[in-house]
Amino acid sequence: MVKLVVALPVRSLEDIKLVPTLGSDVVELRLDYLERPEDFDPSLIEGVKDRVIVTVRDPSEGGVKGVDEEWKASLYKKLHD
Repeated sequence: MVKLVVALPVRSLEDIKLVPTLGSDVVELRLDYLERPEDFDPSLIEGVKDRVIVTVRDPSEGGVKGVDEEWKASLYKKLHD
């Protein structure tokens, strides 16, 4: 079965509330669109964890804003645990 994935450029933490309304199987949360990606807290996706992919793309990967690589690694570890 094909899975439909929609990319959501998160410009505000409020945008995360849109996940259940998007009608896709999976939503990619593009945190690199946030002015301060460090403000993201994993608890914000508690109810939709099984439907999201969290990414923070570097500008060299097409990302909008660069972030500290140590912070990014720390975030990914928190999300994985």
